[in-house]
Amino acid sequence: MEIASIIKNDFNIESLAHLTCLSSTKEDIVYILDALKNNGIENILALRGDFPKKDFINQIPNPLQFGYAQDLIAFIRERYEDTFSIGGACYPEGHLESRSLTQDLLNLKTKVDTGADYLISQLFFDNEVFYNFLDQSQKIGINIPIIAGIMPVINSRQIQNIITLSGSSMPKKYA
Repeated sequence: MEIASIIKNDFNIESLAHLTCLSSTKEDIVYILDALKNNGIENILALRGDFPKKDFINQIPNPLQFGYAQDLIAFIRERYEDTFSIGGACYPEGHLESRSLTQDLLNLKTKVDTGADYLISQLFFDNEVFYNFLDQSQKIGINIPIIAGIMPVINSRQIQNIITLSGSSMPKKYA
């Protein structure tokens, strides 16, 4: 919130606040959203977030109040209507936890139907994978902008971390 506010209010550049929900209660999310609104932040990337390591599992509320990003998106839309432009994440090769790309696309459609305005992709290394993902998304009725996620990569260890965390594949010509 602080970084997004500085970018927006001190440098007059639109910012995108990343908001994860897995370890948050509804009260936590309302507090953050109210603060973002009060600081003029209008753009949110609504994310579930990663499950914490075993040592930190007690950080997740019991009962879990937001199991998926689509739950967070629906909550924001219901409570704040069109106050925020809401983005969601997508995975051109399918989310690591999804059974298949088809299942992941159906879950993505639900995310869009609950109120996402646009999607930003997880990193990928093969444009054909992204183009195929765009085609499949359109075929199931996802008609909002899908932006290719970009991240500067400075060393091979960073690439390996990206592959491990996102499930992206590395084309043989780059390996």
